[in-house]
Amino acid sequence: MIKYFTMRIAKLFFPKFTFNYSAKNFAVGTNNAFLLKSGWPRSLKEGKPVDEDGYPIPWLNYSVTALFRDFGKNDFHLFEWGSGHSTLFLARLFKTVTSVEHDSTWLQYVKHHAPENVELILKKSDTDGEYCRAIKATDHRYDCIIIDGEDRDNCLAQACQTLSEAGIILLDDTERDKLSSLDQVATAQGFRQLKLSGLKSLRNVFYTATFCIVKKIFSTSRCRRRGGIWD
Repeated sequence: MIKYFTMRIAKLFFPKFTFNYSAKNFAVGTNNAFLLKSGWPRSLKEGKPVDEDGYPIPWLNYSVTALFRDFGKNDFHLFEWGSGHSTLFLARLFKTVTSVEHDSTWLQYVKHHAPENVELILKKSDTDGEYCRAIKATDHRYDCIIIDGEDRDNCLAQACQTLSEAGIILLDDTERDKLSSLDQVATAQGFRQLKLSGLKSLRNVFYTATFCIVKKIFSTSRCRRRGGIWD
């Protein structure tokens, strides 16, 4: 009863404080609250994207991160333009991770924390040059390719040529940086687009990431039976 009257008085005389307190308690006040389970408060505290236990997670929206937890397989190979906490997270899910980075200082940070199955490649930022073609220089086909770095249009064109038969391409932040070639390439290469939006760590707005998925993946009998695109 005392707590009830205290809150009524606080709401009357300090409405802004009461609202902020109630909103915070609603968002992270239970052990199963989404923000708490995602690691969002801990990320703010540490100033880097981590989960609730402090392990690195990609700076992708939480829906994409959750999908990768299910999609990652030990025998799959991944390539990404733009290294970072995603590199450390994905290295736990994929057999190999190859990452291109244009910032030498940041590359050294990632290298210091990366496990043995990660290969880091330093390429200066350019347009339709060595940066986007670094994936071809590896002479390998990849099951998953992430575009989250520089020269994104040309990286997309190169990714389509080095993707495995049933691979997928992920383009981050397509809500703010719509690639001029995305729709055209997706149609020409027989892709369907899957857009996932949600919060990222360290931010309080929605971000969208777009998967380019080979159409035949949607039409396999196993997918129809199980109802999932990754099965």
